[in-house]
Amino acid sequence: MNIRSLNLNSLVVFSSVYRHMSMTKAALELGMTQPGTTQHIRGLESTLEVTLFDRLGKKLIATQDGEELFESISASLESLEESLTRMQDKDPSFHGVVRIGMPIEFGNNVVLPCLAGLKKDLPKVSFHITFGLPHELNGLIMEGKIDFAFIDQYQLNPAIYSEVIFDEEWVLACSEELYQDLRPKRKDRDFFESLSYVDYQPGETILRNWFLRAFDFKKMKLKIAAHCFDVQGLRVLVSHSMGIGVLPKHVYENYPNLKHFPAKLGEVHNPISLAYLEQRGRSPLNAYLIEKLKEAIA
Repeated sequence: MNIRSLNLNSLVVFSSVYRHMSMTKAALELGMTQPGTTQHIRGLESTLEVTLFDRLGKKLIATQDGEELFESISASLESLEESLTRMQDKDPSFHGVVRIGMPIEFGNNVVLPCLAGLKKDLPKVSFHITFGLPHELNGLIMEGKIDFAFIDQYQLNPAIYSEVIFDEEWVLACSEELYQDLRPKRKDRDFFESLSYVDYQPGETILRNWFLRAFDFKKMKLKIAAHCFDVQGLRVLVSHSMGIGVLPKHVYENYPNLKHFPAKLGEVHNPISLAYLEQRGRSPLNAYLIEKLKEAIA
């Protein structure tokens, strides 16, 4: 059945009658006459070609069809009423769902603790979290499926506004056992090219970028023991001496059995940006959250 054939007011009347199991009480709640209430129910039954209530004298008992209809519409009617109330500014508190995208490790270690701290002041707000790679989050922003995202180095769509809010440090990590074996050796290009590595994906973009910025080593000859596009998986491989790998410092610091090689030219950073589609209007709730998260993460 096409919903356009229904009188939606009749669904509101039906909901009230079901909750009270009384035409009279529903009429009082809705500010209607009892005959008007009865007419709505009879019209709805006629349109649907079902019986919604059995009448036992003055007593109403919902039929199976009546119970099924109430179960399917009650949440929707309540949600619609709440939305209309918020639009009319009758309730000034923040409500609704905020959809946020983020890299999994930065999200778990940095963003989610901040959101948990903010939640106590936002009891009527629900967060929907999406973990993803930069290109995936870029696409979700453009499709309007997330409100804003935290994204590391990536060429975003020009329609997306972004600003750097966190400078994530990356370290070249290895197991403590392997580090002790290697410590006496001179840390030059030949030394690093003699080692085995684990990296996130074919091409070793992160490893090569780290060596370029940390030592000015270009076109490194790298022996790759494994690729693993997961920070925790990479950390496990490093911990078990399968190879050396680049990890975010906020992950590295949680595991005292790991060691890292100092960067000759200074720390290597990976800027994290907050990004959202500038053409979309930001709700007061989203604007509030963005500012609060920027303050908490900085």
